Amino acid sequence: DSALQQRLRVAESEIDELVLEPLLQRSEQLERAEAYAEAAAADRAAAEATLAKTRTKQALLDVARKQAAQLCLANLAAEMREALSPSRATPRNAAARVQQLEAQLRCWTSSASMAATENGVEPDDARISAVRP
Repeated sequence: DSALQQRLRVAESEIDELVLEPLLQRSEQLERAEAYAEAAAADRAAAEATLAKTRTKQALLDVARKQAAQLCLANLAAEMREALSPSRATPRNAAARVQQLEAQLRCWTSSASMAATENGVEPDDARISAVRP
């Protein structure tokens, strides 16, 4: 009877070693893997939220740049209208007036191109070259 009990204890011990302990280890590994997966999911959600914020900020920056370019170009257009106004004092010599306007036109074209480039707006080269003398 005691030999049978001894064999039973040995068999239970072997079952513990061969089956239960590996199962417990795998269970712990699974719990750790699940915890890592949850942490990774949380990190991914945080990264996606940060990416969405970054995209929103970039879109706002793009809008602000375009508005700045539009304002600069609107100011330049107002300056051009003022310079071309017939009420403005101009040289009496037509050739001198043409030279003055050509110089101003080059300056305005350069300013418009710079404003567009500085503010992330692609200048319309066809329109710019059309106004160049």
